[in-house]
Order: sequence, then C-alpha cells, then structure tokens
Amino acid sequence: MISSDEKQKQAIVQQFGSRAERYVTSPSHKGGGDLARLIEGLAPTGAECALDVATGGGHVALALAERAGQVVASDLTPAMLAVARDYARSQGHTDILYVTGDAESLPFADESFDIVTCRIAAHHFAHPRQFLSEVVRVLRVGGRFGFTDNVSPDDPAEAEFINVAERLRDPTHVWCHSIRNWCDWFEQYGLQIQWQEHWHKTLAFDEWMARATDDVEQRARVARHVLDAHSTLIETFLVERDGDYISSLTTTQWLAIATKEGPLSERTETELRSRSHGISNPAAEQAVRAEAMAGVDERTSGIVGLDHVQIAAPPGCEGPARRFYGELLGLKEIPKPRELQARGGVWFQCQAGQLHIGVEPAFRPAVKAHPAFIVSGFDAYCERLEKSGVVAVRDDLPGVRRAFLQDPFGNRLELVDEVGSHGH
Repeated sequence: MISSDEKQKQAIVQQFGSRAERYVTSPSHKGGGDLARLIEGLAPTGAECALDVATGGGHVALALAERAGQVVASDLTPAMLAVARDYARSQGHTDILYVTGDAESLPFADESFDIVTCRIAAHHFAHPRQFLSEVVRVLRVGGRFGFTDNVSPDDPAEAEFINVAERLRDPTHVWCHSIRNWCDWFEQYGLQIQWQEHWHKTLAFDEWMARATDDVEQRARVARHVLDAHSTLIETFLVERDGDYISSLTTTQWLAIATKEGPLSERTETELRSRSHGISNPAAEQAVRAEAMAGVDERTSGIVGLDHVQIAAPPGCEGPARRFYGELLGLKEIPKPRELQARGGVWFQCQAGQLHIGVEPAFRPAVKAHPAFIVSGFDAYCERLEKSGVVAVRDDLPGVRRAFLQDPFGNRLELVDEVGSHGH
C-alpha cells in the first residue's frame, strides 16, 4: 500500500511536471526582490560548492552560478529539472548540475556543500524538520543556508484561512508555517540565524491561480473561500475585490540567512545520522592498489595503458553504487581482491579498464575532476537515464557530443558520444 507521504510526493511530481514552464516564466519566481536579497545575504565568493533544494524553475541556481563555484540544482520533479536546465542553457549556463532528489532525503553525502538554498518551496514539505535535518547534514560546518518561504500568522484562525486557500488552489500545498516555528526549528538543528527579514507580498489573483490550475471550478472554490471569510480576515490579508471579482490578496514572506555553527548535540547528531541513508563516518582506510614494476628494461619502459580509475565515495556507498553504476549505467560488477574486501567499496569492469569505487572517510564529492565514459547510442542512453530520474546536462563541443551528470554521492561524471570522441 502506498503511504500518504508517497502519495503526496507523487502528486507533487504530477502537479509541477505538468506546469513546469509556468514556474520558469513566472515573474514572481523569475525575479522579485527576494531573489536578489537571498544571493546578497549569502555573499558567494566564487569558490563555494552550492546546492539549491527544490529548485523549481532554477532561478536561484542560475543566480548562484553567476557568483559561486560549482552549483547543483535538485528537485523532486524531473520535468521541472529539464525546463530549468533548458532555461539556464538559454542564459549561457551549461555548468549547473541537475539531480533528481527529495528535499526530505537528499541524495548527497554528509558535509558536501558550502551553501544550501531553498526558495518558496518548503510549504510543500510534509516534514519540514526532516528537511532541515537534511540541510544540516549536507552543509559543511561554517556553511551558509539561505531560506525563504511564504509564512502564516501566529493567529490560528488567520493561519487556517490562508493555508486552506492555498490547499484549495494547489492540493500539494501542505502548510505555510509561522516565522516563530521556523526560528525554533533552525535553533533546534544548529542553524544560527545571521540575518532575517519579512515583508508583505501582494498576489495578483488571476496570475496566482493560473500557475496552479486552469480548472474553472477550482478557481471558483478558492474565490468563494476568500469572499466568504470574516471581514477581519479580509482586512488582514488586504483582499482587493470588486463584487465577486478578486483582484489581489496579500501574504507574508520570510527570508533568513543562517550558518551551521559547529558540532551538534549528541541527540541531534544521532537524529541526523539516522536520516542520512546509512552513511556514517567510522575510521577506515582508503583502498590503495600497489603494483611492483621490477625488471623492466629502461629502454622500453613507459605507460602503455590505463588500468583503472578510482572514484571516492563515503562509507556505506556499496548499495547506491551498485544501483547507479551497475543497474543504471550498465557496468558489470567484478569481485575485489579478498585482501581489499574489508575496506569497502565496489569495482566494475569498463571495457578494457576498470572503475573502482573506493571508500574515503572524510569524503568530499569531486565536482571538477571526473572520468569520461564513451557511450554508444548516445541519445538513447541519455534518454534512458532521464527517464530514470538522472538528468544528463548536454554541453557539446565542436564535433563532440557530451553530457554531464552526478553519481549518488555528488561526483561529477561525463558521457561522450562514441562518434567523434577521440581525445576531446
């Protein structure tokens, strides 16, 4: 039986997948003063590795790409990632990595990012505290978290009114929480707020409805809910109307910049660790393969080929590595030497060479250095990956077709079309 959480996530994928283009072109998402203030508050220096959670139309990721180092955009909806990628490419950015991911169970290793952002999305999260625990898990100590979302008043009746209106408009809406709740949760998870502000945001009713639905009856239900509200609620939310026609209403948006200050309490750390996909940090050695080369004639000595490429991954990586590299990419697993098996990791055959996934306790994903795999049937292969939720970002060169993607641990990978691939 499908759980309520799974149903909620499926509904989100369906809702936003069918209307992805509208969120890319939405003026309030594409621009708005909050986007500029968010980037200004984070103050990227150009060296950071940044993650935008629930990226939607990709506007935060695109803004970060102008000022940060490597940028990763994640979203639960593959179709949303696809239109965000296309929009970024149209703006001249082919360097953003797009990864399908659940905000409440991020597919990245611990302490992978210097900056994490989430803009106008958390009201769709069924478990906001679990989302924050994931933010803290993937954020490095001293890293910055930029967050903004619609919020509700502390008054229960006012909060109920606006959240019911939102849910009637978009059934995937869960709840706009209060600023007080968010501040408490930030503190609970070790996020120290450095700067915050809130402001009123006027929503043009027609545009607000059109982003979510074209259903006339659904629109009428939202309008009736607003029009039938008590006069004090009409005043609180500054509803502008002409008879039964609603032109606008006003909500509140909150923005906060926080830092992950340092080690968490043992209790909180245990909770975060329990949600980190089984990844822990026990002491372990990185596998090293040593080969003796005695008795080689100096006159004929030299490199004659490439034996293997090793990619680092965190402890506990074996299952995700087998699913990604074996089942999805199609590489054949080969046994590790018995003397190396206790060190963890997994090896794969890659034509004449090998790919070794090795465990590194203090793991950080390789976001620049990467292996490049030569692929036959390039278009069909990339299409199959995207249907599986892995976005391959095209970045062709003259005469060479190629694409970039990430493995489950955040490592950068390149795919090169077999035709015209030699030595690009």
